[in-house]
Amino acid sequence: MSNTNQLAKLDLDCEVVINYLSGYLLDQGVRTVRSFDLQSACASYPDLTCSHHENMACDCQLVILLAYGQSGLNKTCHAEHSEASCFSFEIF
Repeated sequence: MSNTNQLAKLDLDCEVVINYLSGYLLDQGVRTVRSFDLQSACASYPDLTCSHHENMACDCQLVILLAYGQSGLNKTCHAEHSEASCFSFEIF
C-alpha cells in the first residue's frame, strides 16, 4: 500500500461519508461496490474483543469500496472509523 493517498480525516460517521461518496461517484458515472465491511464480518462473533475498546462495545468500522468506471475497476477506496467519530479515507 505504498501508493496510498489519504484524502481526509473527518469528524463524521463512517456510514454518512460512505453513502455520500457512493452517491457522488454514481453521479460522476462511477459505480461502487462494498467489498468488505468490518461490522458485518464481526457480527457472527459477539464475544470478539476489540483491541481499541477492550470491554466496551466496539464501534470500529473498516469499509472497502471498489470503484468501477467505464473502463472497469479504477480505484479501491479504504474507509476507516474508530474511537468515536474519527474517519479517515484513502484511495489507492
